[in-house]
Amino acid sequence: MVAAGIAWERAMQAGTEDTAAGDMRWLRTLVTAAEVPACIRTAEAMLVRLAPLHGRVTRALAERDLTARDVAKLVRGERLAL
Repeated sequence: MVAAGIAWERAMQAGTEDTAAGDMRWLRTLVTAAEVPACIRTAEAMLVRLAPLHGRVTRALAERDLTARDVAKLVRGERLAL
């Protein structure tokens, strides 16, 4: 989760030097220095892969409250009934 936070903040702030400095310090206490870049790249790849799902859920939430069943349908790529 920490690596995902770093990847997200870098994407939103165009990779500035101070992006997620606190998260980076925390990540360095959890993994070795050599593992830090790999953790961030892996998290970034997961976020990119899940971007379409995030968009579907966000659009659906803008229209109405979602149930667990609604979210499950969106994950499977199904459309929600009006």
